[in-house]
Amino acid sequence: METLRAGAAGLVVIINRYDGIDLPDDACRVLVIDGLPLAASAAERREASALRDTGAVISRQVQRFEQGLGRAVRSREDRCAVLALDRRLVELISRPDVPGRLSPGTRAQLEMSR
Repeated sequence: METLRAGAAGLVVIINRYDGIDLPDDACRVLVIDGLPLAASAAERREASALRDTGAVISRQVQRFEQGLGRAVRSREDRCAVLALDRRLVELISRPDVPGRLSPGTRAQLEMSR
C-alpha cells in the first residue's frame, strides 16, 4: 500500500479487500468494482440466502459498495472514474429504493454519472 500511495505503480489488482486501503489523489484514478462482495462466513452466507432481497441484505450490499468507492474518493479534491462491471451490482444501484440508502456524497456521484 505504501508503494501505491507514493506514486504511480501501474496496474494493481486488490481482491475483495477494503480495510486499511486509502488511495487518494494520483494513487487511484480508475477503480473497477467487479461484483458485489460475497458473504465471508458461513453464517453470513446462510443469512444472505434466507434474507435475500430484504432491506437488511440490500443495506449491507449498498454499504459494501460505498466502502469500495471510498477507497479512491476520500475528499472533495479526489477524483476517480469508477467502473461497475457486474450485472448484479448495476441492478442493485439501479433499484428505486437504493438512493435513499446511499450517503449524500455517493448519491451525488451516481446522479452525476447518469
